[in-house]
Amino acid sequence: MGIKLKVIVVTMILFLSIGLFFGMIIEKSSAEEQQAEISFIGEPTYMLTNEIIKNNRVIGRTFTINITLYNAGNKKSEELAVNISDEEGFSLKKYTYLDPGETKIISFKWSTLINRDQKIVVRYLPADLDAAWTQYNHGSKTFTIKIEDKDGLPATSTPGFEVLLIIIAIIIYAFLRKKKEHR
Repeated sequence: MGIKLKVIVVTMILFLSIGLFFGMIIEKSSAEEQQAEISFIGEPTYMLTNEIIKNNRVIGRTFTINITLYNAGNKKSEELAVNISDEEGFSLKKYTYLDPGETKIISFKWSTLINRDQKIVVRYLPADLDAAWTQYNHGSKTFTIKIEDKDGLPATSTPGFEVLLIIIAIIIYAFLRKKKEHR
């Protein structure tokens, strides 16, 4: 009877160990499913809000830059640092959290004295630099603020305007040629 009792105790210990092992695996996988999944929505946008003019020359501009982030996860994000910077090292940073399913627009006021197109890098990452970086809690994008084209004209244009001028020139040429033939 002593051996039967030992076999029963060893069997119970073995089943308990296996149960604890699988319990930890299941708990770990469900903990991994509970996470924030941050991503960009669309491209960053910008809008000119002010120009500083001196002696009929633009010497500076201020833009509003909007970055849209989304949390596709089922857990509130850790605190995120959202940073924008240019190629010369100037940068601005804001901190935020995102609830599960939340879309949030982070806005920056960006001032520049540069009178040319400007590349801007946008990054989000954990505010706690000791936090583990995952594919779900950091990312970056680059976009360009269009200032002026090479002729010094604003980068905006009227699409199709050049085509309209060509069509009008062809009509005038055809009209003048026909008139000359009838003489």
